[in-house]
Amino acid sequence: MLQGVRPAHKVVSRALEFYLTLGVNGKRSDELVTIFSARLTEDEKAGIAYAALLSMEDQNAAYQIGSIALFGVYRGEVVG
Repeated sequence: MLQGVRPAHKVVSRALEFYLTLGVNGKRSDELVTIFSARLTEDEKAGIAYAALLSMEDQNAAYQIGSIALFGVYRGEVVG
């Protein structure tokens, strides 16, 4: 592994690896949220979210996911 990598980043990297390898689901998403919240700064979380949304080919889906995550709204309806 690279020299100078923060321990928190190593934990996040492994957690993301397991999340993607084992399959994306609600429980694993909740666990990943907990790890991100504990280990990353606001800027780091924002950077990951921004990059992930920009990587989506379907811009409408990216917008909808962003709306759900930020405002709890899907197609004009409050969710969650």
